[in-house]
Amino acid sequence: MKEKLENRIEELRKENDQANAMLQSVDIRKSQIIQEILIRNGRILELEEILKDLV
Repeated sequence: MKEKLENRIEELRKENDQANAMLQSVDIRKSQIIQEILIRNGRILELEEILKDLV
């Protein structure tokens, strides 16, 4: 019985490690997307300023 519980605990630890790795991957991708959005917003603001100068 003890061995069975230890095996189950080990399985759950592995699942937890996998879930943590997935979360880290998602967080990294989320950060990349946020950076891309900020860069694009900056470009939009630059274009807006250029348009104001043209008018």
